[in-house]
Amino acid sequence: MPDVHNSSSSINPIKSNYGSKNILQLITCPICLEVFREPIQLPCQHNFCKSCLERITVDRWSRCPVCRGCYRVPFAGVGSFEVNRTIINLLENNSYTESRPMLQAKCALCKLEDTITICEHCREAICCKCRREHYDEFRKYICLKLNETQQEAEKLIAKEVEHINKHEDNIHHSNDISNTIRH
Repeated sequence: MPDVHNSSSSINPIKSNYGSKNILQLITCPICLEVFREPIQLPCQHNFCKSCLERITVDRWSRCPVCRGCYRVPFAGVGSFEVNRTIINLLENNSYTESRPMLQAKCALCKLEDTITICEHCREAICCKCRREHYDEFRKYICLKLNETQQEAEKLIAKEVEHINKHEDNIHHSNDISNTIRH
């Protein structure tokens, strides 16, 4: 029987079954897009940072941000949900530290190497320091686009109203002619 503890013949189960990208997905909170801090598991089995859940949970009943399934918040708050020990073990496991450099990248704004998150709208790598500025710029862009779309819609509506008014005038004119012919 082979010696499973021999370093030359042993296989790291995390590395053999999952790529480091999959590990990164397993340890990343879908709300803040950062490595879990106090991972809490909802009844639907999705995991989130405790602080992220506390921030988005306002009622006794809430919805999972991933699957939209309803769950009841315990009286003691989201901290009463089960802590995900598996994720905590992954975070503490040495094999995770080998994949940690994947979390390091250059921020698209400041170009400094820092722990980053990926913006879910533009897929840019943004560091924690630049995130607020980036989201503010994104909000301004969205507002600008919404205003442009509103103006275009108002122009189209005005054209359609004008077109309808012309048809209405033609119908009235045709009715007048028809009434004149009958009498």
